[in-house]
Amino acid sequence: MKQQTIIIIGATSGIGKTLFEKYAADGNHIGIVGRRTHLLDELRQEHPDMTVTATADITKQDEIVRAIYATTVRCSPS
Repeated sequence: MKQQTIIIIGATSGIGKTLFEKYAADGNHIGIVGRRTHLLDELRQEHPDMTVTATADITKQDEIVRAIYATTVRCSPS
């Protein structure tokens, strides 16, 4: 399967975390967004070469827009 660039909002638990684990196992580049920085950092440590993080609260539109933009730019493979 071809590598993809994927952005996951709410990646620190539940469905978001499961999606992160699945896509990381497939070798994709992943941007993960969530409120809890320490949990984002823990996930990034599992797959540091393919994961970028951004902290944001999904209830705050300006934060989520900034986070999606930041992860998209930094997540693109070189």
